[in-house]
Amino acid sequence: MFKLYRSLYRALRTYPFGQKEWPHIKREIILSLAFMMAGEALLFFEAYPLKIFIDDAIHGQHPLRITLILSATVFATYVVHEFLWKRNDKYRFSGMWRNYGLINAIGVRHVLQLGSVWHLNHSTAEKESVVSRNHKKIDVLTDENIFNLTPTSMRVTTAVIICLVLNWRFGLLSLVGPIIYGLVAWWVEKKSYPLHEDFRVSIKKVEMSETEASSHAIPIDEQGLVAYFSDKHERVIVDHTEGEVDRVHEWRRYLGYLAWALGLMRACYFPVGLWAIRSGASVGTIILASSLIEREWSNLYRFMDFSRGRREGMPALQELTEILQTEPSIKADPNWEQPEIIYGGINFSHVHLRYDGSDTDALRGLHFSILPGETVGVIGESGAGKSTMARLIMRLQDPTMGVVDIDGHDLSLCDPQWLRGEVIGYVPQENVLFDTTIAENIRITAPHVSDYDVRQAARLANIDHFIETLPLGYDTMVGERGLKLSGGQRQRLALARALIKQPYILVLDEPTSALDAQSQEEVKQTLHDLAARGNMTIVIIAHRLSTISMADRVLEMENGQVRDFDTIERLEQSGGVYAAMRALEKI
Repeated sequence: MFKLYRSLYRALRTYPFGQKEWPHIKREIILSLAFMMAGEALLFFEAYPLKIFIDDAIHGQHPLRITLILSATVFATYVVHEFLWKRNDKYRFSGMWRNYGLINAIGVRHVLQLGSVWHLNHSTAEKESVVSRNHKKIDVLTDENIFNLTPTSMRVTTAVIICLVLNWRFGLLSLVGPIIYGLVAWWVEKKSYPLHEDFRVSIKKVEMSETEASSHAIPIDEQGLVAYFSDKHERVIVDHTEGEVDRVHEWRRYLGYLAWALGLMRACYFPVGLWAIRSGASVGTIILASSLIEREWSNLYRFMDFSRGRREGMPALQELTEILQTEPSIKADPNWEQPEIIYGGINFSHVHLRYDGSDTDALRGLHFSILPGETVGVIGESGAGKSTMARLIMRLQDPTMGVVDIDGHDLSLCDPQWLRGEVIGYVPQENVLFDTTIAENIRITAPHVSDYDVRQAARLANIDHFIETLPLGYDTMVGERGLKLSGGQRQRLALARALIKQPYILVLDEPTSALDAQSQEEVKQTLHDLAARGNMTIVIIAHRLSTISMADRVLEMENGQVRDFDTIERLEQSGGVYAAMRALEKI
């Protein structure tokens, strides 16, 4: 377990936020433990004045001065203990909340940096569980480790030591008791472990089912699948609850052995107590030893709380540690330096791409160049490799072989966030907007631009007139994933979002696929205007030839290869993909 903790915090400290927060967390937890242990030590000695009082009273030697001193000592002990406990609480909660923030913030950052390939291979439910649920279980485990196991171990150890000092017979009982209880608890834990594993698998199915239903609530309703998904979730719940009834019944049976062990220890107290009395132990010694042993036994139950937290926290700790140790598939070379000037020329040099687990290449031998400021249309049947080629330009993936570069700068070395954030503007086929205002959705790629720039980007995307008809204008909320807007409106907002950062390269994947006839014409006019300016390289993936009518050249793709790359006039006469699509559109 502690090896996993070391691995987790080693991974967390690779981030600047982790380096900044870790010293504070460590300091506050150490201070908390110091005050806690000092307070615990005081609590153990607070009962000692009672032994003195009883023994003196029995022997008739109990002046008022001693009584007042004992009373003052007990009161002072409680005052100091309260002070120590308040200091412990201050540092404990500060350290634990900092720790919560550290794991959550870096966990989310790391998952975002793992890249689109990782996200495509993991469901939303899995990703939600990785951070939001796992880190809560890790918090519980950490709290149990530091603020339950440590003081409980100290109480048990201190009770054994004091009992040995008072009378070795009571010391022997206080020592043997935890050993017996620990052996039985180990056996119970071993027998019940499969039950807890079954529970963990079962509850994860419930969590994933809940997430699937809530995250896809709108399409479920739109497709008339409410009853289907409700019944499906109901079956998952029934399987879980029925299984849990059986698991709890079996687990409670195992817990009964712990109760028997504790009952045996309590039964043994009386013969041991009699043995101590006959050996000459004082009444005060017997009372003090009895209270210490009883306190020790009552704390043994807390080890089971720790065991329960460990069962739930260890899988979460292991899973999150593995995620944080997973390297992003796309990252910058340590020696990469950001280019001072970008013109926007794109070059593919003998590029091949094969997905993991596939026997064939998705792209084969792509070799072409796009000039700075040139507008290029990319056409081909579905599955020809058009969008995959665009993903390589954006470095969402790296080629298996060959080189993709911009102005001679190898993309496999560059920082992908710099590339997508400052160099390339991207408008995907399916646009998802954020649940905020229209203005914030436009400026999200360039947060510091002015309101004037926002309006200019909207004008370029031909959506400014629509926005101005809304009662709240640019302050209108678009709803979750932009669902309050039509597909065409979302598409044009996404185009405005790409244009506002004034990219060197603009990549559009089916920019008119979701638009009505009027909107198509408006977007096409926008593309004509942008192409006429010649101040950015434009790559347009299209199924409609009218969308790329302004292109300087057209790239024909077929079965993951470049079939031809030439002007529209030349391709119309070549009898290739462009000519075939033109013939179909005329039918």
